[in-house]
Amino acid sequence: MVQLQLVKGKAEFVKRKKPNGKLEDICLCDWNTDFAFACIGQVHGSLLNEVVKNNGCYDKEKIAQHKEDVGIDKRCNYCYAKRKNWGKVIPKIIGEKTREQFEIEKPKIIRLGKNTECGHPFYRPQLLEFLELCKEYGTKIIFPNKMLEFDAKVAALLRQTNSVLNYSLCNDKFEGGAVSQGFTNSWRLKQAEKYTFAGVNTTVTLTCDVTNSLDGNLERGFAIINALDARDEGLVLRFLPLRLNSKKVCLEVTGKTWGDIIMPANYKDVLDFGIEWRYLKKGNNEAVPLFFHEDFKKLISEGIGICGRVGEIEYCDECNLKENVRIKFPASELTQIKRYINKMTYKRYKEKIESPISNPNQRELF
Repeated sequence: MVQLQLVKGKAEFVKRKKPNGKLEDICLCDWNTDFAFACIGQVHGSLLNEVVKNNGCYDKEKIAQHKEDVGIDKRCNYCYAKRKNWGKVIPKIIGEKTREQFEIEKPKIIRLGKNTECGHPFYRPQLLEFLELCKEYGTKIIFPNKMLEFDAKVAALLRQTNSVLNYSLCNDKFEGGAVSQGFTNSWRLKQAEKYTFAGVNTTVTLTCDVTNSLDGNLERGFAIINALDARDEGLVLRFLPLRLNSKKVCLEVTGKTWGDIIMPANYKDVLDFGIEWRYLKKGNNEAVPLFFHEDFKKLISEGIGICGRVGEIEYCDECNLKENVRIKFPASELTQIKRYINKMTYKRYKEKIESPISNPNQRELF
């Protein structure tokens, strides 16, 4: 069995070089971990029992037929991890190496579920054991999820570790695996309410097209009503501006083609400035929103947190782990950081700080 290990993550790459030359850490997700190598949220609901009974694997003799019938890779369309699921969502174990790493690193904060869904009932034993370990070492967790039903034991451990539980809302149409298993956006909201009322620091994180109106997002199928209902019920609402990672996702999310709304990185060379650019292409073939629609500006002015880049501004609310933290700064101050890892051990990390990311767009966008 593979033992669970912590890995470095987003915090290494989201650092700010301030005008005075000082390098500043921004993101709290310094350590990350997952309970499996592939995401159980990619399993179609009709095949879930088979996968669970086979300890996280499809029946090898049936895979060809599964591909033909419903498919074996039902990841969320907008998933940035882009890990294919070949029927191996085998749980990792919390073993001696896990504990040894905790003893050496003494992590203060861990993001649980960077690339996979860790709230699924299939991983409940691992979740409880992991939370107990975090409690022992005084470690807080940031826990994004879509599949964690209310569990009093989990709630107690989340409270005792002063952790934050982030329920992801998006669009049922884009989340084939999760929705086919019954984990709809409305279901998630009900669980978030239960954890909130149980005293757990819980948020509802809405991933959507912030360049479109609320009504426009609703027409495209995004869980706008769920999110606003959550806010009206006293839950904490935050925004995660959706990044477009393919031409297909672009069309599904916005109703527009990539060429219609994606500003090229070298847009200054484009002669037609009459095009309604709404997203900016980045070097990793993703596109980030160029601006907030007025509907979102109004909600943000009321104190809602944001995680991610919009236009030329980088936003952070520290995942609501700390109350009312709202950070924003020019994206041009983000540093490009290369990471070198000694393949023989997780202990040695080296960072090389290069020049700040160039600003491809000088005009005011919001």
